[in-house]
Amino acid sequence: MSFGNMSETRNPAERERIRSEIRYSPLTREELPLLSELIGGMHNEDESVLDIRTYTKEYYDWMYFRNPAGPAVVYSGKHNGQIVTSFAVAPKRIQFRGETILCGKTMDMFTHPEYQGLGLIKEVTARVFEAAKGRGISMWYVTPSNNSYPIFLGKWHYVESFQVNYIVRVLDYAAVLAATVRPALVGRAAGFAIDVARKLRRSLPPPDPRLELRDERAFGLETDTLWTRCGGYGVALVRDAAYLAWRYLQSPDRYEITKAYAQGELRGILVTKLTRRRGLKVGEFVDCVAAPEDVEVRQNLYRHGLRRFVEEGCAFAQNWAIQDSRWEREMIAAGLNWRRKKMALVFSPSASREEFYDGSAWYLTPGDGNDL
Repeated sequence: MSFGNMSETRNPAERERIRSEIRYSPLTREELPLLSELIGGMHNEDESVLDIRTYTKEYYDWMYFRNPAGPAVVYSGKHNGQIVTSFAVAPKRIQFRGETILCGKTMDMFTHPEYQGLGLIKEVTARVFEAAKGRGISMWYVTPSNNSYPIFLGKWHYVESFQVNYIVRVLDYAAVLAATVRPALVGRAAGFAIDVARKLRRSLPPPDPRLELRDERAFGLETDTLWTRCGGYGVALVRDAAYLAWRYLQSPDRYEITKAYAQGELRGILVTKLTRRRGLKVGEFVDCVAAPEDVEVRQNLYRHGLRRFVEEGCAFAQNWAIQDSRWEREMIAAGLNWRRKKMALVFSPSASREEFYDGSAWYLTPGDGNDL
């Protein structure tokens, strides 16, 4: 992919000429290879990552064009036949205590480095937001990157109303400390001593015999029946059969799906995956669907996930949780007991529902970056 030099050293006349040559239009399926080339070329991910999001045309076809809530609103700006900037709003069905409305998740705000500083983001986002409003999407949320965070909060006045954290259970201190402490041999030795002490003191509780846990790769009528039992959530992404099949079966990524049954009735669904962080194998809790009152079902599913991660040789397990929420307390009780770092989740000032900004109202569980 070859670009001319569009750095800040260009004179104003040439910068204005370049701006005038950019052509903006809705993204088509035929342009997905160009988009993948732009975005993929701006990331330097560890090649050892296991089943982590990839920036391929197959991924964007799935995310943008096959979403059961409707196709994403995506605009790109092209120069000399190449995409140099892009922005998207993906529609999401959000449940507010049983009522479903259409919201938007903003995503994939990119400008090629050699075209930055020309005001292209302002042009492409204005077109996307206008088109999204025409589709009936008036509220947005986003988990911004470090680069886009100042834009959303400083320029567009998005609101970060509550704190979301990665919460962790370390499963192999020897591996974690060897990767974080120098010299590594000292870290590994200290971690090994901790691992021995922990194994002597405790282990994960056994599965509840009243629940039958099955690994299954299908979502149907019983999934929709389960979701109807989840109407009491204040704010939640709709997780019916259509959404779960798209999200976890049709995705280019790979997920493990466990279902919990009680007396033949589906009572809960757990979704997990394996990734790598800093060379360490990590177990991700991606989703957990169960009715608000089914605390023991969720607890058993989380513990089942932890046992699986131990068997897989993971160094640690992690999830997302809104700080001090009921769901964080449940995860802590299940064994995820360390707040590792903060993750930003911000909302547009156009959101008219107060619950949108209330951390205690949200049922938030997804643990990877493909969707929320």
